[in-house]
Formats: sequence, C-alpha cells, structure tokens
Amino acid sequence: MTFTLDLSYFRMVTLFYFLLFVLFCYVLGCVSTGYYYVLFFSKADIRKSGSKSTGATNVGRILGKKGFIITLIIDILKGFLIAFLCRYFEFDGVQSLLGVIALACGHIWPVQLKFRGGKGIAVVLGFIGIWNFYMFLVVAIVGLIVFLFIRKFTISGLAGILTIPFYGLIIHSEFEIILLLLLLTGIIFIAHLENLKLFFNPEIN
Repeated sequence: MTFTLDLSYFRMVTLFYFLLFVLFCYVLGCVSTGYYYVLFFSKADIRKSGSKSTGATNVGRILGKKGFIITLIIDILKGFLIAFLCRYFEFDGVQSLLGVIALACGHIWPVQLKFRGGKGIAVVLGFIGIWNFYMFLVVAIVGLIVFLFIRKFTISGLAGILTIPFYGLIIHSEFEIILLLLLLTGIIFIAHLENLKLFFNPEIN
C-alpha cells in the first residue's frame, strides 16, 4: 500500500484561504470610518454634504479638525492591519498588493453604501508604510513638496501616490508587481476624477 500526497488539494486549500483574506480586505474597506463617525455624532449622511465623499477631508468640513484627524488615523490603521497580516501570513508581493487593492476598492466602493465611499489615499498610505517603508518615504516627501507649493491636501496626496508605480518600476523587476502597482494607482486616481477636474478647471465649480 502506497501513500500519495495530493499537492493539488493543498494548493486549493491555500487558494481558498487567500480568497477569504481578499474578501476580508474588501469588507474591512467597506467599514467606512467617515460615514459612521458623522452618522453617530451628527445623525447626518456625509454623502450628501461637501464633496460627498466619506473620507477624512470631507469629515473635517462637517466635524472640524478633530473629525478629520480621527477619521484619517483609523483609515491609516486599516492599511496598517492589512500590511501586518500580509507579513504574518508571509504573503508575497503579488498577494499583498491584491489585498490592499481589495481594501482600497472596499473603501472607495462599499457595497452597503451603494458603492459611494471615500477616496482611498489614507488606507493605501497606511499599507505601504508597513509593506515598503522606503516607498512610503518617497510618496510622503513628494506629497509634502507639492503641498508646500499648492496648499491642497488632496492633490498633494495624489502627486505622492503617482510616484508608486515609478518607484516599483525602478525597484522591482517582476512584471506582476509593476502591473498591480499601476492598477492600485489607477484606482486611486479614478476615485479622484472630480477633484482633478475641479483642480484643473476651477471655473466649473
């Protein structure tokens, strides 16, 4: 009697658990800090005010600096958590990036809020701050430099985010990593299309 190890079974189990992790990332992103924070303290739907985003900047317009800071910190911590879990489970670069992409998609398009959420910058910054600290430094430095010139928080953040695929192109040789970094950056920019339109065409506001 011989014993044969069925490796395909273990691969299927591993894939199943990874897909559960990706689903968890999306669901975590769907827990919209700004929406529930404003709803709890002012009984208002933040999606009907200001930029209609559930992100920290719009929360700040309604609940002031304290609301902005609390929302920003919690959203950043979401990214931290996913990065820590990726390290704990020893996920590779592709798996880790799929996780943060799912997190960002949940944050931007939360299913329970009819796909109207935040813009994703905070959760992505939280993730890369743990996943690749040098990438985070590049993003932060570029964003800060741009902010010193234009004094616009959102556009400065986008300028920093734009460096992510270029950093990946320089540091990583894997095509899959570069492609996923481009996808992540593209998702963030898609979420900010209205901000970009207003920045480059202020007269339409």
